[in-house]
Amino acid sequence: GLAGEPAAHALHHARGLCGARPPAPARAAPAPQGNSPCRLKTPFLIKRNTTNLIADTLLRAGGHVVVYGALGNGKSFLLRQLKTLLCSNGLSVYVLDDIDADYVSDIDYLSSLNSKNIIFIDGYDKYLPVIEYISRTNQKNIRLVISARVAEHEYGRKKLSLYNLKYKEFNIDILDESEIEQFIDCTDLVIT
Repeated sequence: GLAGEPAAHALHHARGLCGARPPAPARAAPAPQGNSPCRLKTPFLIKRNTTNLIADTLLRAGGHVVVYGALGNGKSFLLRQLKTLLCSNGLSVYVLDDIDADYVSDIDYLSSLNSKNIIFIDGYDKYLPVIEYISRTNQKNIRLVISARVAEHEYGRKKLSLYNLKYKEFNIDILDESEIEQFIDCTDLVIT
């Protein structure tokens, strides 16, 4: 639950992301030598520049964010990176992971706080009533980072429009030039 509240709550604080030590990588390769972007042991292959763009949108513009992309292209991974980045910038980050719980009271509680709160919803098409509630009640200090696969977002986009949710979209299917270079550098290290 929220900060030690009973488990019946829908939102869970991303405490593990904000603690003194970062979560351990699932598979950390030995650190390569030189100036390679892969020289640090990290839980990701390349750092997506989209992560910083999304953080800037949340921190400066204050809008909601939709991250979408094809199956297996790294939406959930990018969200993990983003949660860590936002926590390190002092924001309160929560994850919605139980649609059957009492999300209304959790959201109302967060809106009563004098802090900026970010709620992550991975696979948002299953949580449309939550998004509608947040949009219709015009929660000023709550921002959403929601994700979906391309087809689900095509359907969900119509719903988000009906809810008058103001958001910026980020399609993560295409790597930019620096991400491509990082990817090539990392794969060259694996091949050689």
